[in-house]
Amino acid sequence: MKKFFTFMILSAFVAVSAFAEDSSLGDVKWSIKDGAKINPAKTITLTFPNATGFEFGSTVEIACNLYAADEAPSDDNAFDGIEGTITDGVAFILPDFEVQESTSYILKVTSILVNGVEVIGDTIYTLNFKTRGAERQLSWTFTIDGESVKKIHKDDGNGNLGTYVDGNGKTQNNPGDYWCLIAKDTRHYVHKKLNYEEIMLDANTVLPMTEGLLFSIGADKVYVGDTAKTDYQKNLVFNGTKQKMIVPDCKIGDIITINCFYSSKNKGAIYVPNAMAKCLNDGALVSNSQGGDGDADSIRTGSKDAPYKFEVKIDGDVEFIFDNNRVTSLVIDEAKPIVDVNYSVVAVAADDETKILKTYVEPTLGKTNDVAKVSYSYWLRDESGNIYTYGTKGEPFTATYYLGSNDTVFALKYKKIESDDVAVYLSEAEDWFDEENLESPIQLCTNENSAIRSSNGKAAYCAAEEGYQLTTLPAGKYKIRTVLFDANKTASYMPTFMVGSEEVTLSATSTNFAEVESGVIEITEESPVILKQSGNDKQGIDIIAIYATDELPEPDFQLGDANGDGEITMADANMVVNYFLAEDKDSIDNFHFEAADANEDGDITMADANKIVNIFLGTDSVVE
Repeated sequence: MKKFFTFMILSAFVAVSAFAEDSSLGDVKWSIKDGAKINPAKTITLTFPNATGFEFGSTVEIACNLYAADEAPSDDNAFDGIEGTITDGVAFILPDFEVQESTSYILKVTSILVNGVEVIGDTIYTLNFKTRGAERQLSWTFTIDGESVKKIHKDDGNGNLGTYVDGNGKTQNNPGDYWCLIAKDTRHYVHKKLNYEEIMLDANTVLPMTEGLLFSIGADKVYVGDTAKTDYQKNLVFNGTKQKMIVPDCKIGDIITINCFYSSKNKGAIYVPNAMAKCLNDGALVSNSQGGDGDADSIRTGSKDAPYKFEVKIDGDVEFIFDNNRVTSLVIDEAKPIVDVNYSVVAVAADDETKILKTYVEPTLGKTNDVAKVSYSYWLRDESGNIYTYGTKGEPFTATYYLGSNDTVFALKYKKIESDDVAVYLSEAEDWFDEENLESPIQLCTNENSAIRSSNGKAAYCAAEEGYQLTTLPAGKYKIRTVLFDANKTASYMPTFMVGSEEVTLSATSTNFAEVESGVIEITEESPVILKQSGNDKQGIDIIAIYATDELPEPDFQLGDANGDGEITMADANMVVNYFLAEDKDSIDNFHFEAADANEDGDITMADANKIVNIFLGTDSVVE
């Protein structure tokens, strides 16, 4: 057992403060998230924000095991005498534990003494984390296009500009140590090292490779940031084309992750010349410089901040060419030994991660740095009829995972949709497609948008004149909820379902992904649900759910509209009077009894006629 007593005073007069019998540590708080990647020189703090029953400043002494994830707790990795207070918490200074770089660790607290009394009970507080590799000394270079060069002026960093005369005899702003790239009415500052072709940070600038890396180093503020508008701050901005950044001293197998998004309406891109690195993202392209037969080395960037991963293929400096991008962070994960690993992909309930809703990938053998890709469903149903959802409209329903050195279960966390209704049926439309039947009544939508906009990457339509039966429902009340795929410029897809004798037509309200729901459908006997012929390669069903519900069906008439012409007028009141006075009730044509029963008492009387008159005059509402 290793001890970490840093300072202790022994005294016969030291008093042990008492605390209440109902005292409790409550929920503790770690200074980092579980599973975080951190610098091996970092200090991790355990605090007690919910502690009750302890005096302010009570002393805390902790014992723990801190061990590599591929090892087991033992006397060799057991430590005690780690001191702190209830008020300030307890600090675990990682260098004191001699942790190694690029290693996964488990920190398990086994004992907590407050004022010398054990309080942890049967609770075990555990934290998982991984240490990063050593920081690198980096120089960064990117070129500025000719149009931007014309807009470069010197600035003293405070917005104070002197002047100078350029080569065209035009007076320009001058003195200072900072350079300012003017883009419309905004300024993007870059610190010191600049010529008319390149902006460079010198090689002594240390950039720690951590999540959320911001290009703001000390007091020098070497990030490229918009000083007038906050949306560009803490971004490295490449507002032109063919702008270069160099990441030096890379090793084969390093994974470089660049988080960025395009900086203007002109679409952004990242390109790695000379096969220096391979892009691992979906949609990566092979550039012309590789003759079309090499690894993918370029990728178009989107409008939302996203990670773009590159596997280094050379030892040495790696160049990146940017077109119109705002870089928010850059992380280098050092090369790992290539080993066999098992992985699987499951969907779990976000509110109970032990609940597996679906297994997308059974345990599969792969290798370190392999890329695992899986398409997933927008909705999943559990055995109780609850629907869970994952994914976002407008984004591909595809997850990408990068295999490390350990066996891993990747989990998609689905959020439960709160509803009083119970889902009795759920299906992806492509599951109806029979690929072995050339004349399958269900055909897949082949438009390219279905692969990137549809749940599970597919949608389908009914091509058969006789339609296609989805399921059979017992008597009851139901609602159909579905996502419709429509790749036309203007949404127009309107599929029709037959539920027994009830015809239900839904309408796409937007292109590509329209989530729509029917009204309540009531059937009095067991009935089939049939999708009628509709759709084509650009229009189809994406995913569909049928719910049992207790909601009442919407009436198909307007209360007071006795003659059924769609309006409430004096003619309706007259018809009610005629019906009330008539000996032969059947002699009154086009009489709608339910609508004429304006006071809903189950009978037709003069009271109904009076109510209809009041509705017409605006002195009574349609529904009491």
